[in-house]
Amino acid sequence: MFNLQYRQLTENDYQDFLLKWWTDNRFTSPPIDFLPNNGKDGIVVFDADTNTNIAAGFVYITNSEVAWIEFIVSNFDVKDRELRKQAIEFVIKQLAVTSGKKYLFTSIKNPNLIKHFTNSGFVIGTKNTTELICVTK
Repeated sequence: MFNLQYRQLTENDYQDFLLKWWTDNRFTSPPIDFLPNNGKDGIVVFDADTNTNIAAGFVYITNSEVAWIEFIVSNFDVKDRELRKQAIEFVIKQLAVTSGKKYLFTSIKNPNLIKHFTNSGFVIGTKNTTELICVTK
């Protein structure tokens, strides 16, 4: 139905549209140096017919068989809910494939995003956990 394709994110994408998307979705933007490879180890899905960026996400590669998929975000200006849904799930599935890892992990609380992950083959592990971060420098 939709002509979805993806490309690797670049450092410019962070300033060009990702910061706006996180703000529009009422999510605190992660600093660029918190993202894998300074924001380049992720993908953006776009509608090839209109060349409109729709959704993006990142993958952290570990030295084990685990990859961490995180910071999935969509373009709030794209009002077609089905298009956004398909684009988000496309991001999740492509990150899973391109990670090359056996196990995939994510930590999210947004119910809609949880649904996208379970639609993409993820199962719920634990609930109501607390994320802790320590900045050392």
